[in-house]
Amino acid sequence: MSLEAEAGGLLANTTFDVDTAGWEDHDGSVLTWNTGDADGSPTSGSAALEFNGKNPVVVEMRSSCVLLGEGDMIEVSVQFSSLSLFGNDGRSNIEFFSDESCSESLGRELSDPQGSTGNWVLITQPLQRPPSAVAAILRLEASIVPGFPPFVLFDNVALSTDVEAVFCDDFESGDTSEWAGSLP
Repeated sequence: MSLEAEAGGLLANTTFDVDTAGWEDHDGSVLTWNTGDADGSPTSGSAALEFNGKNPVVVEMRSSCVLLGEGDMIEVSVQFSSLSLFGNDGRSNIEFFSDESCSESLGRELSDPQGSTGNWVLITQPLQRPPSAVAAILRLEASIVPGFPPFVLFDNVALSTDVEAVFCDDFESGDTSEWAGSLP
């Protein structure tokens, strides 16, 4: 299986068709492949993160270090399922780096936690790219509540810089010249 980035994104193996190659578990989390698929495909699967026995019960999987390429905006999207009616939450977490080897961190951006009702939930996270960021690592995290299924599923992951931002105009600079002072 090739681990080249898939069309439209920067990450490899984002649909976990046959395995979790290109992703790693972290801090005692257990990453495995699962036959459950967000699109219901009988020939594909998902990445399963299992309870790691720690408290708080947070499990995490990471992508490899990816170069960001061009673009001021970045979008992360992933589908998440806890296989229970309530209890487990998922989120995306992207860490930006100022170097190509992902050793000089510029900080992290977290999405809001999303609960799952036993169905697949889409988590999206549009972000303004830090000006000096050249690389990133995507982390997919879940909080698992004891007494509920001891794992969560992730599928259809995307990290893209090919994003058309609506109303993105760098107001941080204080320049409002492209906006009219009155309505037509």
